[in-house]
Amino acid sequence: MVWDSMGCQLFKKLGLRGDSKAFYFYFRELRKEVSERETSFLMQCEISVFRLFCFRLNGLRILEKQMHFFVAITVSSQVVSSGKYETPKRVLPGMYIYADGLIYPEIIEGRQVMAIVGSVDGSDVLAVCLQEACLPWSSDWLEAKATQKMTGGKEATRKLLEISRKKRQEAEAAQWCYDYAEDGVKQGEAFLPSLTELEKLFANKAAINASLNALGVALLEGWCWSSTEYDNGDAWVLWMGGGFRGYGGKSIYEYVRPVLALKL
Repeated sequence: MVWDSMGCQLFKKLGLRGDSKAFYFYFRELRKEVSERETSFLMQCEISVFRLFCFRLNGLRILEKQMHFFVAITVSSQVVSSGKYETPKRVLPGMYIYADGLIYPEIIEGRQVMAIVGSVDGSDVLAVCLQEACLPWSSDWLEAKATQKMTGGKEATRKLLEISRKKRQEAEAAQWCYDYAEDGVKQGEAFLPSLTELEKLFANKAAINASLNALGVALLEGWCWSSTEYDNGDAWVLWMGGGFRGYGGKSIYEYVRPVLALKL
């Protein structure tokens, strides 16, 4: 296997610490083609923190004598000492978002982690907050048809709370996310993610959970409420174990994970 024969040489090439683990995909002739087997292998590994390195391999005997490119993903749960750090040019899921605005791939001693990068779309970042709750969507079976076609959780959360106030009915999941004020997050900044946004988080669950695990906080798991209503009696949920959509009665208790919308 390429993994075994090249592991030691790759470590030396990157100058990795002894406690690090590296897993890598190969790209041939600049074409990013990753086999299902390699993807599966990576997803099963316990990943902590990502650092991305691109380099040209010279002298390593790999498959053919043509030019090959490798991307190595280094993972470590070590805490780095305080100092001067900058947000990298390329922000990736799993990176730590600090309360002072810094985004960095490692835990920095003495600085407050506010959230974890969940997905990146251009300059838009969807960030996962560190705490969760288990709550009903609405114990009063609040009807909020306006949210059924909303793909943005922030807008949907605001709409849910608006309807909740007008009807004087509870909207526990949305209200808890709006009131969330932990780890440097200010009240009113967080929101209940939409179904579309939950699916984005599931796509990057391995990286997100690795960083959550390194911090010793609750992982993304189980059925999670979205801010998207299904019908009068139900709202959409997503199972973080397999990415399956579902819908449940609004009074049922499911996991609630607040998120943030940030700009790079």
